[in-house]
Amino acid sequence: MSDKGVRFSNRWSFHAGEGALIWQLVFPRTGDVVGQKLFQKSRRSLFFSLDSATGRVLFDDLPLIVADDSLNTGDGWVSGIETTACHLVYCYCYQRESPEHLGLWAIDSGSGQVVWVRRDVVFVANLEETFLVYTPSSFGGFPERHYLLLDPLAGTTVRTIGFDSITANALRREMTPEEDRQGLLLPDFVSEGMADEIHALHRVGIDTPQHCECLLRGSLLVVARHQPSPISGRWNTLLNVWLDNVPVYEEMMEEDGEKPCLNNFLVRDSSLYYIKGKEELISVCL
Repeated sequence: MSDKGVRFSNRWSFHAGEGALIWQLVFPRTGDVVGQKLFQKSRRSLFFSLDSATGRVLFDDLPLIVADDSLNTGDGWVSGIETTACHLVYCYCYQRESPEHLGLWAIDSGSGQVVWVRRDVVFVANLEETFLVYTPSSFGGFPERHYLLLDPLAGTTVRTIGFDSITANALRREMTPEEDRQGLLLPDFVSEGMADEIHALHRVGIDTPQHCECLLRGSLLVVARHQPSPISGRWNTLLNVWLDNVPVYEEMMEEDGEKPCLNNFLVRDSSLYYIKGKEELISVCL
């Protein structure tokens, strides 16, 4: 682990375990980074939390099934992270034989303890002071949605909207996108029409930006280049960072992959986070 104050050096790294696939990352306001990791062979979904400044493990290998069944999610595989609020992270499972989410489990990002559970609701939007959710039902064979506003910290209902979808949709339009609310800068896959990004790539010698993901913040340029092998057809992904067109960091994120490892890096505040080889989360000081 490098000195956390040295620019463009690794601040810390976290290995999720052999065979893991780091799948989701969220950043509650406590300064933690909470993630989901999947083990596809054993069909397990587990959660971890780290101190974003030091990489210290706050909890790891948290399942969504525990002894008292307080997180009842079937086999625990079909689950994920919905949103964050203050010190809490909100997990969900899926409705049976459906792609629709169901349930909210509020988990303390520092301890992994379950603070409250609402198995009856489906999350719609984080409105900061409240969550817009609905309870699913059916009438005459047709699905219906009964909308509510919840207190994010307690899980209690603070307002009943009912079947008024016009009001619910108006509230939903007021939501701040999750990446903006968490202060995340996410990469874009470079395509025609992205003039600023294409010019920035040309300045560092990348004349053919196809198969590139790019993140541009002022004089900072972060690029993941997905390179297919002409022999095997498999993919390597190289991560590069430039400051004022000068190379300052390079890492092979993935070697000999079956497909490009897309959406595997982001910037938040003074840190670059990226996933190496599916199993390792690395924080770099910017």
